Formats: sequence, C-alpha cells, structure tokens
Amino acid sequence: FVQLAMQLAYFRTFGKLANVYESASTRRYRHGRTEIVRPLTSAAAAWLHAPGPDPASIRQVLDAHLQVLKRSSEGKGCDRYFFGVATAAAQLGLTAPKFLGHQVFHRFYQFDLSTSQNSPSSASGFCFKEATPLGFGIPYFIGNQHIYCSVASRRDNPATDRFLHHLCSCASELLACLQATVAKL
Repeated sequence: FVQLAMQLAYFRTFGKLANVYESASTRRYRHGRTEIVRPLTSAAAAWLHAPGPDPASIRQVLDAHLQVLKRSSEGKGCDRYFFGVATAAAQLGLTAPKFLGHQVFHRFYQFDLSTSQNSPSSASGFCFKEATPLGFGIPYFIGNQHIYCSVASRRDNPATDRFLHHLCSCASELLACLQATVAKL
C-alpha cells in the first residue's frame, strides 16, 4: 500500500514511472543485511498508467509486490550479487564485467524513490537523503492507526511541494480503493 502510494505520487508529480529502492532484510542468513526490492512490477506499471485507482486490480498489484519482497528477503535478488561481483573484481585487481559499467546499468541504480520500512522503535532520527537530484528519501513505518513517514529532498528540488501534496492525496485514494475492495468481499 505505502509503496504504491509513493509510486503513484511520483507518477502524478513527474508523469513518469519511478525507479524505486526498497530495502528487504536478509538478516536470517549469516552476514546477511539487505537486498534491494524493486517494487515497480509490471502489474504496478500497468496500474499506474490506468486512468484512476482500480479496485478490481489492486490486489494483483499488491500480491506482485509481496512476491518480489519475499524473493528479495530470501536472498533471491540480483543487486547484492552485482555488488559482490564488482567488489570482488576490485579487491582482486581484476577487470569487472563490462555490463557493470554500461549506462543502462548505471541508470538501474539511480533511484528516484529511496525507501525503507522501519520499525516504530527506530523512529527517532528516522530520515535519509534522496539518491538523485529530483528524487526523494522516504523511510516509513506503519503504526496501529497511522502511517508515519519522513520525506527528504534537495532544497533546490522544485517538485517537493507537489510530490508531498500528491503523496497525501494518493494515500487517501488508495485507502478508499482498498476499503471498496474489502467491502465487496
């Protein structure tokens, strides 16, 4: 829900899909830390391009996100693997594979939305910076009755106020969409 609200707000602010970073914990593994979840699934992209929040397909979008999150938490993502290849090559004095230096690969790591779900106990000082000049850093946590988030952007980002407005309105729209979906069950 929160990821979809952020993506919809970005889409409405800029008229394009966001490259999104969401962290997933892999701490269950020895030396595990995080893997990157890429919540912009094909289902989410299709949903974002639709004329308005569609209650009929929102479940499919949320399920697709949960599957990506689950795979990443199980260590089945690709991002830490690529990081490991680049790091090992540098430490061994080897040339890294050419694709790691390609401009498409570079864009793959330019995150418009850098996000992370945190626990309420980590809320003190919960903020991190944006990853691109027109991007946003958004840590959040879900409480019993509220969703709390902090939005960071560069001071010279002209879209910050529009994004914040869209984030609030999109969260309200999605809540109404989900409530309509639940009411039909």
